Amino acid sequence: MNAAEIFDVVTGKSKKPILAKIGNETEDEARKSVYEQMSDTSITIVQQKFYRYTMDPKDNIAGHISKLENLS
Repeated sequence: MNAAEIFDVVTGKSKKPILAKIGNETEDEARKSVYEQMSDTSITIVQQKFYRYTMDPKDNIAGHISKLENLS
């Protein structure tokens, strides 16, 4: 953390720098909205994979459970 010069921010000694505004939102808010949109899409994709998932005949039960756990 010292190398990245963020130790003082993490410990509370310094405040996190305020990022530039893009339109009506800050850079952080703009990033968050992009990630939220991607997150909604990702959730839908994972749900589709989960509901379509079937056990591969080549897998043993441990491999099958492992794949299901990875989807969760």
